[in-house]
Amino acid sequence: MKNCKICDKTFTRLASHVSTTHEISYESYLLKHDFGGVNPKCECGCGLDAPFSKSQGMRFLRYIHGHSARIEGRLTSDSKARIGEKNRANLNKLHENNPELRFIKNKHLNSGITPEVRKRSAKTSAENWQKPESAEKRKLQTERAINLLEQGKIGPQAPYKTEWKLNPFTGKEEYMHSSWETRFLDSCIALSIPVTKQHGIRIPYVDPNGVERTYIPDFITLDGKTLYEVKGYASPVDRQKWRATITWCLDNDAHLEVVNYS
Repeated sequence: MKNCKICDKTFTRLASHVSTTHEISYESYLLKHDFGGVNPKCECGCGLDAPFSKSQGMRFLRYIHGHSARIEGRLTSDSKARIGEKNRANLNKLHENNPELRFIKNKHLNSGITPEVRKRSAKTSAENWQKPESAEKRKLQTERAINLLEQGKIGPQAPYKTEWKLNPFTGKEEYMHSSWETRFLDSCIALSIPVTKQHGIRIPYVDPNGVERTYIPDFITLDGKTLYEVKGYASPVDRQKWRATITWCLDNDAHLEVVNYS
């Protein structure tokens, strides 16, 4: 039996009484009358709000799921091992029933850009962007964005649309950095020219400012004889890396072809 702190009556199922009679959720009732309107924190010390559970007694839990393991001495090595094995089994079962989730996770891991990394990076960038010392940088970026928009290089009609696309020549999903690359791969598929973006070729070059950089060809034929660069327009940096690429091709019995879609 529990006493209602609103009407001072006793009930066996207080949560049902609160929701039907006083028309508030039991979570709101506990927050107001047991915690002074402040969400309790996870007891591991992480500083995050403790979750409210409807399946474990209609209450605020002491820990966020998994955070109890952070308390020193709370779990033995054997307990941690059993929890880890259980989590692996559950994850494998999830991936077996939802293979697309495994593909998405592997894609994130291979690229190093997981949702957590994106979230931290976005938060850091947003904080730095608002600092007074970034005022000049914000102005330059705004002017650059306006110029690119006027030139049609960004915005709804821009060709810089990225996507993952299945390459039938390799049987793997490959990342297209622009709609030009997608267009080029579609053309190669139609003409039966086997190409891939996954080649591991890295060509060092020096840009017009004297900075050492690395060029990665957009595509290469599966026999390694032809390198393809897909461009919309050429810049001084492009010309520098193409010179280095031609030298590389001479040393490796290959040649470079530039596909211009401008």
